Amino acid sequence: MTRLYPSQIRYYDEHPAMTFRLRKEEKEILKLLVERSGKSISQLVRETLLGAEKSNSEPYEKGFNDGYNKAALEWKVFYFCKVCGEMIYITPTSDSHEALVKYMDEHGWGHTKCHDNKRD
Repeated sequence: MTRLYPSQIRYYDEHPAMTFRLRKEEKEILKLLVERSGKSISQLVRETLLGAEKSNSEPYEKGFNDGYNKAALEWKVFYFCKVCGEMIYITPTSDSHEALVKYMDEHGWGHTKCHDNKRD
């Protein structure tokens, strides 16, 4: 057996060989694709895999972002900075959150139905 250099061992580890079987007609089509594109079989397979991965992740990312943005509009709590006017989001356990909780507690905030029942 031929001795391999460390760089060859690393290359083979990072670029494992893969074999597969095709029908004769499919092999001819693959040969034609290679000739027409000027690319190797591994380049064509790599591009196909990366393209499939990208096309599969795009709808997911769009759906995730759409859902996140909708939820942010409906549920994020914020106030405006008195200096620059930018939104400041209140995150759980932040100083702003604690101040808000304290303010609401001191001013008797609660559920509308609880206040209505208290009046009866």
